[in-house]
Amino acid sequence: MPRFLVPRKHGPHRIAAIALYRALLRQTYAACDGPLAFLSHEQQIDLVLLIRHRFRHNIHLQSRRLLAQVFNHGWDALDALDGAVSSSTSPELRAHNKSRIIAHLSQSNTASLLSRLRTDFSSPPRRHPDPRAPIFPAPDAALKRRPLPFENLRPRVPGTIPRRHVPVLINANKFPMLRFGKPQPQALGGYIDSLTAQRGRRWTRVEEYEQHMKLGSREDEWDGLVGQGKEKDASWVTAGKMSLAEVMGAISKRDEASVRRAKWYLQIVDAEKMKADEERKERVMQRNKKAWERKRERYKAEGKVWLEQGTRKVPRLESTKS
Repeated sequence: MPRFLVPRKHGPHRIAAIALYRALLRQTYAACDGPLAFLSHEQQIDLVLLIRHRFRHNIHLQSRRLLAQVFNHGWDALDALDGAVSSSTSPELRAHNKSRIIAHLSQSNTASLLSRLRTDFSSPPRRHPDPRAPIFPAPDAALKRRPLPFENLRPRVPGTIPRRHVPVLINANKFPMLRFGKPQPQALGGYIDSLTAQRGRRWTRVEEYEQHMKLGSREDEWDGLVGQGKEKDASWVTAGKMSLAEVMGAISKRDEASVRRAKWYLQIVDAEKMKADEERKERVMQRNKKAWERKRERYKAEGKVWLEQGTRKVPRLESTKS
């Protein structure tokens, strides 16, 4: 194998490793379910776990000495399994191979490794978060649900009343954005960078087309001098104007979309502010009501009479000791 190749990406090395892995698993199942089976179901699972662990642990080896060593161990284990389940092997050699396999499973270091592997095998697979951005059923589906109802708000501290956070309308390089919190999501930052780069490329094309139009006007003058009396099908300046109009139309279209989106975002901010003011007034009313009830209970405990008088129902305190 060439030295510049990684072993696990080299074709012959992969074929040899996969063939050895499948042969070991095949003989392990034969040692439990075949005609000369000598392993129990638990021992078969332990042996399969050991084989998978060894191959997974050695997948990144690059040393030729270590690779030769682990391959020799694998072939030695395969010979032992073949000799233990093969009918052509003598009974003495078959018993010797069986005792070797069972003794290896009974070793203390193997038992400690198997206890950890059984725990990992019984636990559910670890799910890694998807690095991609969340896929909504339609564009702006999350913003169309704004403002959220009070029941869907999450409190900052568990067990407390949630408070609405009003988003902030910001200008991100002439693109309107709603900032709901910090830090800024990575997907949003990438989206803003892509829009900014696209706008820069378009303005670069505008400058290039303007330069081409200046050169094209001179070419048209030369063509007029050379081809006097001939009809002109097209001109250099006309092609430049068409290209320039196409790019400027794309820029204007993006600007109009940004204006519409900014107005929509402003409506969302106004609706969120209105909801936040209503919820703040409700919190103040609830807080005042609780304070009023505590004050009323305190005066009742002190033996005072709580009276209400007038159309506004202003409470008046009257002592019973007079």
